[in-house]
Amino acid sequence: METSLLSKSEPIFDYGSLQLRDAEAAVLGAVLLEPESATKLFRKLNKNLFGDLHHRKIFETMQQLLVENDPIDVTTIIHKLRRQGDEAVQDAGGLAYIMELQDGCPSTDSFSYFLEELKDFANRRAICREMQETVKLIGDKTQNASDVLESFHKITAKSLRQAVTTRPPIRFISPMDAREYVPVEGVLLVGDNHITRGGIAVIGGPPGIGKSRAATALALSGATQRSWLGLQVHTQFKTLIIQAENAELRLAADNSDLPAELMEEFVRISLPPATGLAFHKESFKAAVIEACKDFAPDIVVIDPWNRAVRDDAQRDYQETLQNIQESLPGDQPPALVIVAHTRKPKDAEKKTGRELLHELSGSSLIGSAPRSVFVMTAATNDPEDDRIIWQNPKNNDGKMCGISAWHRRGGLFDACEGFDWDDYQKDPEGSKKITVKDLEALFESGDRLLEKKKAVEELMVQTGLGKTACYEAFKLDGKFAQHLSKQGDYLCWLKDGVEQIPDSVSAAA
Repeated sequence: METSLLSKSEPIFDYGSLQLRDAEAAVLGAVLLEPESATKLFRKLNKNLFGDLHHRKIFETMQQLLVENDPIDVTTIIHKLRRQGDEAVQDAGGLAYIMELQDGCPSTDSFSYFLEELKDFANRRAICREMQETVKLIGDKTQNASDVLESFHKITAKSLRQAVTTRPPIRFISPMDAREYVPVEGVLLVGDNHITRGGIAVIGGPPGIGKSRAATALALSGATQRSWLGLQVHTQFKTLIIQAENAELRLAADNSDLPAELMEEFVRISLPPATGLAFHKESFKAAVIEACKDFAPDIVVIDPWNRAVRDDAQRDYQETLQNIQESLPGDQPPALVIVAHTRKPKDAEKKTGRELLHELSGSSLIGSAPRSVFVMTAATNDPEDDRIIWQNPKNNDGKMCGISAWHRRGGLFDACEGFDWDDYQKDPEGSKKITVKDLEALFESGDRLLEKKKAVEELMVQTGLGKTACYEAFKLDGKFAQHLSKQGDYLCWLKDGVEQIPDSVSAAA
């Protein structure tokens, strides 16, 4: 019996109707061929995969049987249709056609092959529908051209997203499925599940600390399979960096010290988009989807997060994260790494461990949504000190890595050997305080001029305090600002607001 191709609501066009019917019949036949695996195979199907009306009716009947916990086989399908009446039987192609379905499928092994065929057909039907919508828009003279263009972007972006994002909106597995899960090769990328395909990670820190540098170092580690800030890299991977701050001049400088030839096949970096990281626009999402489709990254970096969100409201954070995730295609989408700012510190207290999660700027979502979080802080407040502290306050899927210190060098990071952790971790509240008398004695009431480095070293010896506390004492906008001034490269002492400058620097130093 000849089947009816496509319902009235579907666009009618010739894309190989016979081939379509064969593919649809094959997947339905595979479901019927082995009752033991019928339910598992059937769950991979959906109504939109079937353009043939007879096949849609058979699919809907199978679906009813599944809901009612009845077996999915030829006998139960025919019984179900007969109870619905002769018209239902004819809508499914007739009894003979139903019984012949399983004979048209050589084995269940062919199910996956024909399923991919159906997905391709379904995408083509969707494109055709959207083309018809576009033609209607163009002919609607009540809309101006810019509105039509924006609507066209939304239509094409939706089509592209559906074409490359094949994963269903939600999946369910049993406890045994969960227990027996083994990650396929390439899912685990960095550390003890710190960065995995499909997961979210955050690199946080204050402005200028080196967060973008850490993202670049991650990309280089993916290309070379060398460790990343002390974490093992398990496989070679590709990184797509979507950034909105550094133009070509800055990128040229940043990459001048990097082995670009090793990264060429594994890294792509965006130039700053004119609209910022506008994931709320369908045209921008479509461009990201197309880039992911062409480059097939394992990691996508968003740098910085505050250029993707429009305000700090929880709802905007949720919508932005959803829009970004919709732009990452595939059954196993790439890992998402977000570069985020931390809040301006309120005091000199050094936050460690999980308390650092509260320092991420903006909504609490930026700390709760990711599976792992890394935070960078400066080792001291000295702008000439190139050391940073690297911490991992969150890793839901594995062990958190320990605190470590690194030098910002050569565009990347070098391990800081011999870092004085006792000095760094001293509690400022529980230690001796630097007083005005300490500084007055150091400067001999104004008879000495001191370079900052030498002043810090001497104050450390004089007070027994650490380098961080002593650097803080000489900040010109800090606690003792009213007593300090700067002459060239030297610090000098103010007494009653008047500079106390010796006759010569050499005599006083």
